[in-house]
Amino acid sequence: MKTIDNVDHFLVEDLQKTLHKGSRLYWIGNCFSLSMFEALKPQLETCHSLEFIFPEKINILEEEAFPALQQPRSLLEKRGLLIDCLRWIREKARFKVNPGLKGQGDSLWIRNKHHMVSYTDKADFTASPASILRQKLPYDKTYLTHFQNLWTDTEYTEDVTDEVMERIMKLW
Repeated sequence: MKTIDNVDHFLVEDLQKTLHKGSRLYWIGNCFSLSMFEALKPQLETCHSLEFIFPEKINILEEEAFPALQQPRSLLEKRGLLIDCLRWIREKARFKVNPGLKGQGDSLWIRNKHHMVSYTDKADFTASPASILRQKLPYDKTYLTHFQNLWTDTEYTEDVTDEVMERIMKLW
C-alpha cells in the first residue's frame, strides 16, 4: 500500500506509470478535469475504456494547478485539447450519474492484464492535496462487482455522456 498526497507524491504521476495499453478504468468521482486529461492523454489514448460515475452531479473542471501545465495556452491550443478530449470520450469513455452515491469518497480501479490497482479515499481527477491510498490487488472480479452493480442500475444511474460532451464543447 502506498499513500499519494499530491504534494510529494502525485496521483497524475502514479497514473502515468500505472496505465498501460488495454487498461480499463472504473471511477467514481466528483469531477472530471481537463487538466488531468491533458496530463494523462498519452496513457488514456492506449487504454481500453473509462467508466466514470458522478455521485451527485456533473462537474467538469477546466483548469487545475498542475505544475507542468501552468504555461498559458493559446485559444488554438485550448481548442485542440478540447477536440482531443471529445474524440477520446466518443471512442473510449462513458459517464453516468448516480445520486444515491452522494457523499461517497472518490474511488478508482484500474484493471490491467494480470492485476488491479485501487485508489481510494480522495482519488479525484484534480490536483488538490489529498490523502489517496494506492493498493495493488490480485485480479479478482470481487473488486468490480460493486461498481458494475452501480453502473448497470437503471433505476438510479443515468447515462450523461452526451451532457458531459456538451459541457466540454461550451468551454470554447
